[in-house]
Amino acid sequence: MEGKEPEFEFELDIQEIPEGTEVYIIDDGELYATWYSGVCMLCEHYTPGRSRDEDWRVRLKARMRCKSFDVIPADIWEGRNRHTERYPGDKGFRFTRNVPQTPQTTKDDETG
Repeated sequence: MEGKEPEFEFELDIQEIPEGTEVYIIDDGELYATWYSGVCMLCEHYTPGRSRDEDWRVRLKARMRCKSFDVIPADIWEGRNRHTERYPGDKGFRFTRNVPQTPQTTKDDETG
């Protein structure tokens, strides 16, 4: 890859690096992952799976499930789209706020 220009920009003050020092740049951008969704985890259609796979990508993909998608698109999972309107491939389900169920009281409960 010698002579190829990098596809990203960064600033490196070469005056601070001693002469003869090898410089390595580590790009860990592909390791970025959002494990919790502020949209999906509040939706009643969210149905996360579980995985004990060693590969973190398999475990993350298992979490990204709902009635709309076998794998929730990143735009929705990461909150860029709240999925309140049609999204390609969503099987007709949209975001519906999950309201916690409270126990129903009966007449017998009220009279004690």
